[in-house]
Amino acid sequence: MNANLKKFLKRTAVKLFHLGSAVFWGFNRGNLIILTYHRVLPDNSIESRDEQPGMIVNPETFDMHLRELNKRFEIVDLEYAINNSKLLAKTGKNYCAITFDDGWKDNFDFAFPLLKKHNVPATIFLVSSFIETSNTFWPGRLIKILNNLQSASKDRSTLTSTLPDSESKAWLTSCLDSTLSDPKLFVDAAISNAKSLSDSAINQHLDKIEEQLKLTRSPSDRVILNWDEIDELTQSKLIKFGCHTKHHTRINHINNKQLLKEELVDSKHDLEKKLNTSVSLFCYPNGDQSTQAEQVISEHYSAAVTTCKGLNKLNNLAPYTLKRITMHQGGSYDAARFSAKITGRM
Repeated sequence: MNANLKKFLKRTAVKLFHLGSAVFWGFNRGNLIILTYHRVLPDNSIESRDEQPGMIVNPETFDMHLRELNKRFEIVDLEYAINNSKLLAKTGKNYCAITFDDGWKDNFDFAFPLLKKHNVPATIFLVSSFIETSNTFWPGRLIKILNNLQSASKDRSTLTSTLPDSESKAWLTSCLDSTLSDPKLFVDAAISNAKSLSDSAINQHLDKIEEQLKLTRSPSDRVILNWDEIDELTQSKLIKFGCHTKHHTRINHINNKQLLKEELVDSKHDLEKKLNTSVSLFCYPNGDQSTQAEQVISEHYSAAVTTCKGLNKLNNLAPYTLKRITMHQGGSYDAARFSAKITGRM
């Protein structure tokens, strides 16, 4: 099937889902729809240049999302929906909950004003050790490195040739597919290939490369929430917080019980101490799970959200494997695409 035909079929499917959305939701009642957001950034912002497109919606699109959701569903706090799922199921309605992963500063700068405008609650999942620091996540660091290298060399086949450290140079070269001409696909493939290593190994390589390229991070480069911003979000009564581990480590890579406790339990206690309230919800980094981690999570949290796509039946909720629907600009920039996306079928 050629690319043009694929695009035509997708556009047709989007239109059909949009036109038939009232019928769809009429036959599919008693659901909890959990939407996943990461970053809300203006078009062409400096930060968006060093981020995966699949992580971003712009403020105008997010505003439209909230407006459309308020027309269709009752938007509820996620923790409330989980704790009262049986009661909500009896109403026969569909409910929606908004979540943000990672705790980005732009959630405060651009999403929060819109949540207040529409009076919509949301849950932000925090990485406890990143708060109030200039730390950021390794995919963004990798993208920044690639952008830096590409500014010096337009030939992707020789992109890493100037790096002096042979080990890190070989690793980065192995992550790249120079045959991909589309910039988005090129970056996505590099990040996907990098995931063959553990997070600590990836960060060690990136540390070396950043040092070689003299890419430094200062407090003014902070992209993660600080405690003053978190306090203001809390005071609004619209925003609650969950745990997203201590270092955003993919937990299926952790075999050490002490490290697992640090990521899953110590992070929870750190947040509770600063927030002065209980933290009952967990979010799996990268959606990765393990039997050992699930056991620990079930002992310390009341529910956990995944990256598995779909709707959650309120009368039969699976609290530790809650499905969500991820939003990004490319797949939801108009009402028709958004309408199709929230069905969990697109």
